[in-house]
Amino acid sequence: MQEARRLRWIMPALLCLVAFALRLGPLWVNRFHPDEALYSSWALAIAYGRDVLLAHAVLDKPPLPFYLMAVVFFILGRIEIAARLISLMASLVSVALTWQLARKLKISSPSATLALALSPFAILFSSTAFLDPLMVMFVVASLVAGTHKQPGWAGMWLALAATTKVEAFIFLPLVVACGVIAHHACHQDIKLRDLGSKWLGVCARFAAGLALPIIVTLMLERLRGGTLFWINMTINYGGTRPIFASEVMPRLIGWARWLPFLFGWPMLIGLAIGLPLLLIHDLTRGARTRAAVLDFTLVGFTLGYLVLLWLLAIPVWDRYLLGLVPVTSLLVGRLVNWLGHLVTSLPAVVNLSRAKGLCRTEILRRFAAQNDELAEDFRRVPGSWSHSLPITSWIATLAVAALMIYPASQAFKSKLPIGGDHGAQDGIDRVTDYLRSYPYGTVLYDHWLGWSLRYYLWDATPYVAYVATPEWLAADLHVFGRTSPRFIIFPATESTARIERALGAEGFALAPVLSTQNRYGQPTFVLYRIEPFAR
Repeated sequence: MQEARRLRWIMPALLCLVAFALRLGPLWVNRFHPDEALYSSWALAIAYGRDVLLAHAVLDKPPLPFYLMAVVFFILGRIEIAARLISLMASLVSVALTWQLARKLKISSPSATLALALSPFAILFSSTAFLDPLMVMFVVASLVAGTHKQPGWAGMWLALAATTKVEAFIFLPLVVACGVIAHHACHQDIKLRDLGSKWLGVCARFAAGLALPIIVTLMLERLRGGTLFWINMTINYGGTRPIFASEVMPRLIGWARWLPFLFGWPMLIGLAIGLPLLLIHDLTRGARTRAAVLDFTLVGFTLGYLVLLWLLAIPVWDRYLLGLVPVTSLLVGRLVNWLGHLVTSLPAVVNLSRAKGLCRTEILRRFAAQNDELAEDFRRVPGSWSHSLPITSWIATLAVAALMIYPASQAFKSKLPIGGDHGAQDGIDRVTDYLRSYPYGTVLYDHWLGWSLRYYLWDATPYVAYVATPEWLAADLHVFGRTSPRFIIFPATESTARIERALGAEGFALAPVLSTQNRYGQPTFVLYRIEPFAR
């Protein structure tokens, strides 16, 4: 008994260690994506007391994650890993929570948890300052609370997910469905009336938990003043509308290109083949069992989520798929369960027929009709199911690892085009370190890198001025150009021709002082000093 308890904790602990080791690889490799830099600058404003309520920030996200990030900045200082530490810890907690969720739903815990631990999406987003890993952790926590008959906590965790990113409300039907499924016997019909007179109290506790974080967020928005974050979100994303006919195929192709990175091509092919077979089995042999309802719930939510991303005119960004990784990890575990039943069914049927004196035809008929019910019988037959199941689980876990180890290793090396920046921002720190040596009054003109410079020049003396047009820059230099050092930064892919023509008319020229390259040897940025010349 004690050995079984130790094994129960050793396995998830080992999986968390594997997940942690894989997530360390890309943690220090990449510079901030512009969105990461923007979020970090808001957190710095809180941590350093410059704008504690973010009254001067144009927020298009709920403020909760920025206060969490500010606490880490306050402790560790202004370093990139401080902003990423929240996502790293959230990703690891999600792995542990997935083990608990899979156990409660009677899904293969090792396989489902390993699939999440090795997911390239989960690995590469855990080393970013994006808000999605934190949202996913809260969503999985809500699912765990719902399956453990804790509706108040389920509502609160879901609300915390929504106060991290509003999109978390999409998971509300899944939280409710998994909570209902987990509370029924494995071969019992799922009926809402089974909740009886308790449903009103359950709903009340769930609503109370859901309301508390939302009320706190609304109060904070009231104190902050200015435009509310959900209005800014609507403005920035252009509202929510169905896509036009001309967008159908481009968006379908755009979302489809991210799918292989959820678990890698081998596992994606395995899911594409195995899940339809599992659903066919559920419709024919396992109809009306809890396992069948769970399969259709998970598959239906996954397909609905993908269709929603496809048919609504929202940006085709990889991070919007991160929420599907825990759900599809559970599907991996369910597929492993089913395959394990298929592999072990024949010897179990033989042993059970001998032990119970039933004819082979009757055993096969009952096994086909109620797989889960016979599983309980198999556990009582010495030498059959109870000994073969652990071996099958270990083999299935090793198979999942074999299918996913290569894409996971590529994610560890940050060689997959998902997650944070992968070279486009390389060298931005060299540029800002160069400018830090210049005194107060130095001006850096910029048109492309405002969010990144806001973070990397956070405590530096140069002033960053946004250049709307070349004519605006020429007019500004005409008045102030000879009063202090002036610089302008260009991405290496941008032409300087228009700027040079406008400056030449005012008696100024561009003198390159620094150029940077990315990890592949390609140019990234060029810093110019603006100097007058005699006409």
